[in-house]
Amino acid sequence: SLEDKVSSHISNWPSYADDIKIKHLLNHSSGLKDYTVTCWRKTSYKAKKVITKFIKKKDSLDFAPGTSEEYSNTGYVVLARIVEVITGKTFPKFMDDSFFSELGMKNTTLRYYGESKPENVIRTYKTNGSTKYVQSTCDWIGGDGGVYSNISDLSKWALFLSGKSSLGNTIPNQIVQSTGDQRPNYGYGVKINYSLNGQKYFYHVGSWQGAKTGFMFFPDRNEMAVVLSNGKAFDDQRAVMTDMMEVYFDYMKVGPCYEDLFISNISTKSSIRKSGGTDKFGGDVDIFTGAFN
Repeated sequence: SLEDKVSSHISNWPSYADDIKIKHLLNHSSGLKDYTVTCWRKTSYKAKKVITKFIKKKDSLDFAPGTSEEYSNTGYVVLARIVEVITGKTFPKFMDDSFFSELGMKNTTLRYYGESKPENVIRTYKTNGSTKYVQSTCDWIGGDGGVYSNISDLSKWALFLSGKSSLGNTIPNQIVQSTGDQRPNYGYGVKINYSLNGQKYFYHVGSWQGAKTGFMFFPDRNEMAVVLSNGKAFDDQRAVMTDMMEVYFDYMKVGPCYEDLFISNISTKSSIRKSGGTDKFGGDVDIFTGAFN
């Protein structure tokens, strides 16, 4: 139950965090401090260590659970650990068995710390002037990130979130429910209550170690926008996706949306930087908008 206390699932959960419930982790109202502040000290964690080495060494929350909100990667790592405790599976195994395989997402996987990199993965990077480099600390912990996917598979994820996949609509309907006054535009892991040209949409964005991604979907139209970049090809994922959908809506009024013309218009309308694939890091940006089936 979303009303379960975390302490009922995680052994030796610290007393200062005893009032935190699963729902608080999902909507970032737990008050848990974000473990990523330690990443810049060259510290790496395995999934369980976020709890034993970070949470249990703290003695206070940033605020009482449910009274405020602050984005916290820590909460989602704890959620992944709860899944492991309940199911007896690793979180990557659970996600593959319960979602990715069921949805036919053959090119999607969740990588854990210490596991080998999946095949055909484009490396992410940061830049220092003209020099590209890889910054790798606190990667692949699980729960708050570490998923590899592509646009084709994300269209299947969009179908799931629309409630029209083989997995039904119970979870998708719960995900997009408003979770209270603290975050009226945030459901359980997705941003909600937005519209564009009168069309309702949900979205989320993310960034880590140079990668910047965004996913926006319009369930009433069976349409989505996706942006995936391995090298910070843009600064505002939501703005780019909004521009993409505005152009797409205009094109659909008169006929098919041809990719070469569409991307040309998007590149002009939005601030997208493309460097091509001339080095080991590959291309900088992949974008898509359109219908999913």
